[in-house]
Order: sequence, then structure tokens, then C-alpha cells
Amino acid sequence: MALQIQGERQKAEEVIGGTRHPARQVPSRPPFVFVHFPTNWDFDPATGGFVPGVRTVGIVAGAGGVRSNGDASTKLGYLRRKGAIVIDPTDTRLGDYRLYGTKIKNDRGRDVNMSIFERYERVGNRSFHDHDINEFRKFQSVLVDTGVIPAMHDRVKSLEIDKARAAAAKMEELYGSSPTEPVARERVLKTSAMLLAMEQGIPLDDARKRITEPTPSVAPTLSKGKSRK
Repeated sequence: MALQIQGERQKAEEVIGGTRHPARQVPSRPPFVFVHFPTNWDFDPATGGFVPGVRTVGIVAGAGGVRSNGDASTKLGYLRRKGAIVIDPTDTRLGDYRLYGTKIKNDRGRDVNMSIFERYERVGNRSFHDHDINEFRKFQSVLVDTGVIPAMHDRVKSLEIDKARAAAAKMEELYGSSPTEPVARERVLKTSAMLLAMEQGIPLDDARKRITEPTPSVAPTLSKGKSRK
């Protein structure tokens, strides 16, 4: 399914011999909503910033706090009491991302609910599932820019950086004990660059350029040059 943001939502399709058909061999999935917890944030390596993490919560009639008629107010109320922010798909602040859910039929005629960021395509006897991460990152940014989700708290950001710092330290320790292992070298470079990108809010590619080649006894360091604040 080509991503269609504006206008009526389009159904996912498969392409066989140049002809489009409804996607098949896709497992049935119930309706859903996106939710966000204030401590759940994703690091965007392309920008060097954090975007709100989004979870999918299924809405199954007659199960998990959802009434038989599909009323999910009890279930969503429980999530809100736990601190979750439920992202209403009809919220006008979402702009082109309103109605972020769409529906297709699989080969058994069962409903498959998925987001507009997903794409199913059938090639021969195989089905492929893709996720448009670039468009999804834009959606995550819109959630903060429009006030649907509050900005990331400084304490939460510090926790994420602390986790990155711990991961980098662990990789440095492993590299020190196995300096000839190319995998260990790559991991220490990767985790060190990730930590630097988070600390300075720069794209991961830029951070990689500032990391010097590690040695068994010396941790990776910034290359010479002016640091970005």
C-alpha cells in the first residue's frame, strides 16, 4: 500500500504481474489506538533528538476491558490512570495523520487493521510487510509540535543518556578484553557515537565522524574540532 496521507484512506494492495489485488496471507489484527507513556521516548539518529515512543493497543470487543459493542472507554481509562496518553485518531491537531488506522481483508476474509505507515506487498507466494520509518518519525515529531504530547522531561532525557553511557562503558570493557575482534571494535564505535549524539543533540552520522579509532587501553574520544553545544 502506497502511503496515502491526504484524502480518503486507501486499502493495502499487492502487485502481481502489474495488476493490483487485495493483500493476502496477512494475519488478522483487531482495531487499535496509539498510546504514549511519558517515560517512553525514541532516539532519532537522523536528527539527534528524541521523539515520543508510541505503542499499539488493540481494541478487541468483549475482551480486555472492551465491551461487546466495541466501547473501549474502560480500557482506555485504565491506561490513562496509569499515565498513558491516548492518541485520538480523530484529533484535528494530527493534521494529515488523522485517522492513522486503516483496514484490509486477508485471504480468509478477516479484517487486518494496520497503520497508514505500514505496507503489505505480495511477490509470488510470499507476503512482505514494510514500515515507513521516515514518515512515522515525522508523525512522532508532530505529536510534540502540536501539543498532543508534552515535550520530553529533562529527567527522562537524563535517564536515556545514562543508559547509553552504561552501554558504551560495557562495550569498551568487552573491547579491552578482545581487542582483535572486529565485532567488538564496531560495537564500541557504535555505542560511543550514540552516546555523543544523545549528549550533544547531533545526528548520529556526525557523531561517528568525531569518534577516534579505539585502542584496547584507550576509550574512544572526540576527534579534534569544535564541539557543538
